[in-house]
Amino acid sequence: MSEAAMAAARPSRKWLRWAAYSVTAAIVFFVLRNRLPHPADVINAAHSVDLRWFALASVAQLCSLANFARQQRRLLSAFGVRMTLPQSMALTLSRSAIAISLPAGSAVSAAFAFQQFRAKGASKPVATAVMVLSGVMSFVGLGVLYLIGGTVTGLISVCVGAASLVGLTALVVVLWRRWNPTSDGRIARLVRSAHDVAPRHWLLALLFAVVNWFADLLCLFAVARSFDVSLSIGAIAATYLGVQIVRQIPLTPGGIGVIETGLLAGLVGAGAASAPAAATVLGYRVLSCWLIIPVGFLAWTALRRAGRAALDAVTPALDVVGPALDAVTPTSVADAEPEPAAV
Repeated sequence: MSEAAMAAARPSRKWLRWAAYSVTAAIVFFVLRNRLPHPADVINAAHSVDLRWFALASVAQLCSLANFARQQRRLLSAFGVRMTLPQSMALTLSRSAIAISLPAGSAVSAAFAFQQFRAKGASKPVATAVMVLSGVMSFVGLGVLYLIGGTVTGLISVCVGAASLVGLTALVVVLWRRWNPTSDGRIARLVRSAHDVAPRHWLLALLFAVVNWFADLLCLFAVARSFDVSLSIGAIAATYLGVQIVRQIPLTPGGIGVIETGLLAGLVGAGAASAPAAATVLGYRVLSCWLIIPVGFLAWTALRRAGRAALDAVTPALDVVGPALDAVTPTSVADAEPEPAAV
């Protein structure tokens, strides 16, 4: 697409985004207009918080973020790119803060992750493959958790749940082993990159994705217990999984409005009192959303400074070897390119 066409498309996309926000706000108002408790009741419910359960919820949310960081790190290591766990955690926090707080935050977050992967030595195809595969693993992990939760709570029979898990695994294996496109398009390069990933990396990345979602669910459950919401884990899991599926439609940054509406309506519909349910939603969103924004932007600042320091360190060397690079042919560069580092 030409620059003129892209410039002409931006206003229409902006209006579409604001239209989506307006529709979401109208839905939130319609769904919650008769279910919102009085603010004084919510404050009273918040005063009775059990700090032990709330501390457990904080640990669960930290575990959720850490497992997403480990998922990204595992996929990078599958392609020979090294990233420490603290660096991956800082990137996870940064991406979450960007995605939550900015319009089109998901796209900006993806661009920042791509930049960081490249800074760690990943080639453009590898950086793209890691981002796409990480998204696929997260989506499959949510599906696996949904099947497990549905089977445990009785929403799905054991036979159906087991058959679905086996069928999903078989489908992924068949696609991974049999789909070998011969073209040179972007999808073909991505598929060929996926073929280079050893099965153990797939399994570990999927495990981290499932634990990521489960820990986030545990956070919601612990917050509910801290505000004396006595719903069963099955009822809370059903509400959580339903909201997460709807959240995959990017109507608002970070699902703001959509998640709160779905959780509050689901908890009240399952039998929770409105004031403790509202306190639960607010507490969960503080841990999973609002606290991440300042911490994430601090991590973003640290990553940016580290990137500038690395650039300053290599600039003198580039000034020395720069004139010699003019005599190097593209063929000799390709022949001398080092192999990826060992995992």
